[in-house]
Amino acid sequence: MVLLQWQPAVDLLVNQAQWLEDGTTVVAGGWQQWPNQCAVVIYGSGDAAARLCPEAASPHFAVAPHGPRIAYWRKVTMEQGAAAELSVLDLAGPVISTLGAPRSINPAMHLAWLSDQQILFSFQRDETSSGALFVGDLRGGAPVEVLRREGGTWQALKQMPGRSVIAEFLTAGGLLRHHIWLMSSGQVQITPLQPLAAAEPLSFDLDAEGQLIFNQSATEGVIVDRGVTSFCVSPDQRAAIYTKPHKLMAVSVEEVTPRCLRNTPAAFALRGCSWSPATSNICVWGKAGASGRLWYALLGTEHVTGRFEFEVGSQVAAGCRLWVAKRFQLDGTGAVVEPDWPTLKALFVVTRVLRGTDKIVAEAASVGSQAGVVLRMTGSEDPPHLEDSGAHVRIGVSTEPATEWLQSFRAKPLPDLAAWLQDTSDVGHPLSITVERRVLLPIGPQPQQ
Repeated sequence: MVLLQWQPAVDLLVNQAQWLEDGTTVVAGGWQQWPNQCAVVIYGSGDAAARLCPEAASPHFAVAPHGPRIAYWRKVTMEQGAAAELSVLDLAGPVISTLGAPRSINPAMHLAWLSDQQILFSFQRDETSSGALFVGDLRGGAPVEVLRREGGTWQALKQMPGRSVIAEFLTAGGLLRHHIWLMSSGQVQITPLQPLAAAEPLSFDLDAEGQLIFNQSATEGVIVDRGVTSFCVSPDQRAAIYTKPHKLMAVSVEEVTPRCLRNTPAAFALRGCSWSPATSNICVWGKAGASGRLWYALLGTEHVTGRFEFEVGSQVAAGCRLWVAKRFQLDGTGAVVEPDWPTLKALFVVTRVLRGTDKIVAEAASVGSQAGVVLRMTGSEDPPHLEDSGAHVRIGVSTEPATEWLQSFRAKPLPDLAAWLQDTSDVGHPLSITVERRVLLPIGPQPQQ
């Protein structure tokens, strides 16, 4: 898996991100400058610039289960000073509708949709430790209080499958959790949840020490990586992306072997990521002082193969490993013993051998764990194509910009590279590489919403 596109979307210290139903438009809430300039922004794959929800009063928001609608808090001016009213921005209009009377601005203004018409929100007065949950209805009427808690603060309203919500209330004694959902009769049902149980098999967790753990069963787990700041599981539950302070990584359920997708600028410490339900799109965000940045990316698969020439008599065979580097360490007889590791470019495994009278050509597939093989092998992510080897498949809908779904080409490697056949003294040189890139598409059953 690789990044086919990577672009800055907006300068924002992100608090949360959600995807609209189209799977390509992301909404992010946070601060343009913490803690005073909050914003809720909208960014899509075809957008040149991010759009703002007008006059956002809080970084909290929620996207509707159907249609391009965003519930958020909009600033209003009153005699008592600034306040906020619950608003819904319909991007199809665009129009803004409001629910209920304005309320005082407070940190606990979390939002979630219970249905296409009903929105759950939390409210807390700064001068008390009493907090309440309300349900507002777009069809009219005042919001209705459905739950009140004392002695703590609302931490989150987490949207769950089936348009139910997990509400989290933090007290001195720990985190209280409630499951909230809408019954077919239209009534709101609330059930207290027990403390988190044992780990679910075939799931990922991030512990308090920053260790990303893959739970193989309720009693066995694998430490995938350390120093992890966030993670997000793919829609089909078969992989995860995760962030370290300056790296975006990926790991699959099948192999549980981390792969670096991108190194990021030192100015920003990565702290969050989100994977679109459409599978191919992700967003990543980082922090730099009182501000931050959101990046938008397109995921794909990249299959790199190469052709390497060796002298007749070389011990090349299928399954052999080829280390491609600029320089190598030699023994006393001048034979290669290992690559000069700082100059290493790629690792290939031989898949086929073509034997001639004057040379041997090995065909091999790239198997390294680091992204950027094409850049290291050729000097460019998009090198000049050999002959007429380039092929593209682009798909567009109506007037929307076409998305490139497949690209393949052959390219010439840098002239100063060589390929060492592991556990031998044989060294060959790369003739060409072939690259095939495809947009990442869903595989297997998708979770029901």
